[in-house]
Amino acid sequence: MTGPTWRGAEPPETRICAIGWLRAVLRGGLLALVLLIGLLAKLVLRLV
Repeated sequence: MTGPTWRGAEPPETRICAIGWLRAVLRGGLLALVLLIGLLAKLVLRLV
């Protein structure tokens, strides 16, 4: 196989992809936290 090999320095595309993936994970985590807090609030209101 001939052509440039990306050893030592990864291509910018994968880096941008990783950043986008991290942002998506953070957004998903925030959404999950909000949903959990909402469920807990509903349970507390039902108990009270």
